[in-house]
Amino acid sequence: MTKIYSSIYLIHEKTTLIEDEEFFEKVYKDEFQHAKKHNLQMDKLDESERFFYFRWLTPDPVDELKIPRLKEKEVPLSENTIKFKKVVAQIEYSKKKITGDDKKILLKQDRLNIANIETIFFEKDNQVFVLILTSDVNHLRRVKKLIGESLDETGNLNYNLSPELFNWLIYTYEEHKGILNTNITLKNINGFVGNVTDEANIFTGTSYQTTELIVTKAFISNGGQLRKISMRIEDDDVNVSYFVNEDSTIILDLRDSSKKRLLDNLDDQTFLLLYLYGYLILKVKNIYLDCSVKFINEEKPNFSKKIGIEVIQSIMKNNEIMLDEITKNDRLGEFVY
Repeated sequence: MTKIYSSIYLIHEKTTLIEDEEFFEKVYKDEFQHAKKHNLQMDKLDESERFFYFRWLTPDPVDELKIPRLKEKEVPLSENTIKFKKVVAQIEYSKKKITGDDKKILLKQDRLNIANIETIFFEKDNQVFVLILTSDVNHLRRVKKLIGESLDETGNLNYNLSPELFNWLIYTYEEHKGILNTNITLKNINGFVGNVTDEANIFTGTSYQTTELIVTKAFISNGGQLRKISMRIEDDDVNVSYFVNEDSTIILDLRDSSKKRLLDNLDDQTFLLLYLYGYLILKVKNIYLDCSVKFINEEKPNFSKKIGIEVIQSIMKNNEIMLDEITKNDRLGEFVY
C-alpha cells in the first residue's frame, strides 16, 4: 500500500505495556448480529458458532528507535529512545450473506471474514500509546473493543492540534519559505476547507486543492478554521508527506516519503510512523507554541489581509472582472465602500 492510515490512542493508566504478555493474550467475543427472526436458530448454535473472536497474533519482539530531542536541553540520552512492539489484531466478522437458499443460518465458516489489522504499541514519557493502522471505521471499532477499557477515547492533549497551528503552517510556508527552524522545512502544504475523502470513511466529504492555495487562502482570510492539512516536511532524518487532522490521525503517503537516516534497518512504514508520532508532530507543535502569541496577535491579522487581497486579485484576473464592475453592482458595491 502507498497510503497508510493511522489513528493514535492513549492506553489509560499504563506506563509500560509492551512487556505485558497477559495483555496480548486477551480475546474479545463479539456476538453475531442477526435479525429477530433468526433468534430460534441462533439459540441452538454452539458458542463458537454464535460469536466472532478478536485476538492478538504473536507479537513481534520489542524494538527501539532513536529520535531527536524535543528540547535542546533534554537529558538524558535514554529519553530519546522509543520502545515499541508491533502486533497484529486478528478480527473475525460476518459476510453479508448469512443464510443459505433454505433460509437457515450458514455455518460460521461459510459466513466468516477475517481481517488482520496492524497495530504499533509504543512507550513515550511514561505513557503508552497505540497506533491502529486501518482506514475502516468498523475495523477501528473492533480493535478498540479488543484493547478494552484500558483504551482512552479522550486521547492525549499533546496530540491535539489546533486550527491556529494549521493557519500558522500556511503562514510560515508563504511568508518564510516553509522554514520552521534550522533543520525542519515545509516543502509543500495544502489546507483542506471541506473534508477529505478516502475509501474507508475516517475522513469524508470533498477536498479543495489548487496549485496556489487560493481556496485555502480565501477560507483563512474570511476567518475560517482549518481542521486538517496536507504537507511534505523535511528534516535531517526524513522527507515525509502526510495528511493530518486535529486529532493527529494521519494518512502517510509512502510513495512520496523516505527516511534519510543511514544504517537503520527498520522498514520505512514503521520508521516514518514512529518518527512522526514520537517526534515530528510534537516538535512542530512546540515550535508553534513558542511563537503563537505573536502570530495570533500580530502576524495573523496582517497575513489574513494580504492573502485576502491575493484571492480577490486572482478571482478578478481569472474572470476578467474590472473594479468598476464591482462598484456598479448594488450588492457588491457596499462592501467596497
